[in-house]
Amino acid sequence: MNRLIGLAIAALLTGVLMSIVVSDSVQAQTLQDRNTEAARLLQQGIKLYQAGRYQEAIQAFESSLGIYRQIGNPNGEAASLLSLGKQYESLRQYQKAIEYYGQSLDIQIFLRSAMACSI
Repeated sequence: MNRLIGLAIAALLTGVLMSIVVSDSVQAQTLQDRNTEAARLLQQGIKLYQAGRYQEAIQAFESSLGIYRQIGNPNGEAASLLSLGKQYESLRQYQKAIEYYGQSLDIQIFLRSAMACSI
């Protein structure tokens, strides 16, 4: 009887562990998919900026920024903020540009100081 209970518990734990592994794998894939989408939007925004389509570029950069924030990618977040700053500078909205540049700079400084501490 004890052996049967032990086998049942082992089978149950194996099933639980397998579901955790599958769940983590799916979550990692979803995270990668979101990161890829944000990178695509960032590149799309750059192309729109180069074409002088600043309002559309802003929309693409805001979308990439939202995704990068959601998935916790500070490098992507800083790049999106920097790009938004460039857009607003191109539109001569200098105060907004400065705000985005400042946010990007804050993230970049934080990342560099975190890297320096880990060395």
